[in-house]
Amino acid sequence: MTLYFDSVVFGEREFRHLIEIWGADHIMLSTDYPFDMAESDPAGFLHRVKSVGEKNITLVVGGNLHGSLECRPGRHRSPELSRDLADNHRR
Repeated sequence: MTLYFDSVVFGEREFRHLIEIWGADHIMLSTDYPFDMAESDPAGFLHRVKSVGEKNITLVVGGNLHGSLECRPGRHRSPELSRDLADNHRR
């Protein structure tokens, strides 16, 4: 059994701790949308966290999801969604 954890932790320190304990390969990007309880830009938050590393952020933002679903990135999404995801990842 593989456990995955969501990235809504409300702070940089807590997010770094989550990666230290479980590893970035067990965390997935998440949001509390439509509720106004957490970060309004979850991908942007992850990119602002210091000392996590681009490889770990890439896993959390989408790499782990693609791996868990055993699909190739971009295979089943519209060109618009692919472009939006790529733009958000570069920020």
